[in-house]
Amino acid sequence: MPFCPSCEQEYRPDVTVCPTCNVSLVASLEDASGTSEDTIDVFVCYDSQLAERVSELLREAGVEALVRDRTSMAFPTTIGTTGEQRIAVPSPQVAAAAAALESAVGDGVITTDEGEILVAVA
Repeated sequence: MPFCPSCEQEYRPDVTVCPTCNVSLVASLEDASGTSEDTIDVFVCYDSQLAERVSELLREAGVEALVRDRTSMAFPTTIGTTGEQRIAVPSPQVAAAAAALESAVGDGVITTDEGEILVAVA
């Protein structure tokens, strides 16, 4: 059965894209990053549209990005960790992600009051 690497839901074999997260499903959660590398959270916000915009910005910069939707229907709120949208990247791409995020802030594409960059440019 395929799994969503973002929300970790399991789907029927005929489903290829998570209907909630809009990401491609993987055969097992161990394959979620495509490699055995760790992922590092590089950005956090509380707006799913902003999270998608930031992940697309990272992909355009050549960085693999995964939106980790931490929202919960059991506690529907945008406060605290249950409302977080986190963007994770493979650990070897953290520096490139940090540079792309800092550049986006400098260009005014995203602002630090919309979300928080969790890594610094080395």
